[in-house]
Amino acid sequence: MDDSRKKIDLFTSAADTICMDGYIVNKVGTLQIAILAKYFGIPYFVTGIPDQGKYRENIVIEERDPNEVIHCNGVLNTLKEVKGYYPSFDITAPHLVSAVVTDQGIYSPYNLEEYFEKETEQYY
Repeated sequence: MDDSRKKIDLFTSAADTICMDGYIVNKVGTLQIAILAKYFGIPYFVTGIPDQGKYRENIVIEERDPNEVIHCNGVLNTLKEVKGYYPSFDITAPHLVSAVVTDQGIYSPYNLEEYFEKETEQYY
């Protein structure tokens, strides 16, 4: 292992949505980092609360104006035949996620229903 990776113990992020089937919806770039972490054997932990009733199949990814990625200061920066694509979020598959860290414990992305089977402590 080269020196640049010796200091990396884990990759962690929050999530905009933690689907019940283990898919993670988060800002663009999360998927790429999760893929690299898996490739290099670095665990990826997601922090948040699973979204009951949300599954990969019913997630709609918001898209931004595609012209923003093919223009800079109003000037086209590619061939005019090129079409832009500008999603606001990406979706990371559960096989790239080591665990989901919640307020009630740590869960496998494949067993998130267990989160809702526990009794929630009252703190207020």
